[in-house]
Amino acid sequence: MNIEQMALDKCKKVIDYYNMYGNFPSQTHSVDEFRKLGVWLSVMKTRKQGKGSSRNVYHESLQILAEKHGLPDMFNTNKNKKNKK
Repeated sequence: MNIEQMALDKCKKVIDYYNMYGNFPSQTHSVDEFRKLGVWLSVMKTRKQGKGSSRNVYHESLQILAEKHGLPDMFNTNKNKKNKK
């Protein structure tokens, strides 16, 4: 499995979480698996802006998957969401 496919798998888990609970997983979640998804989502938001470690790569296919599931703002920061209103 390549890096992009692993990222898509994590993205799908975040989408499934959102569909189940109505919000995105938090970096401070009490459940380790969900906390890791929250950290991953935060890192991807940062990488989408071109910031953060080059170790983590943001793929446009993540945005496409999020939009396909009705979550076009999934990788936007809170600041960007406020600007869109």
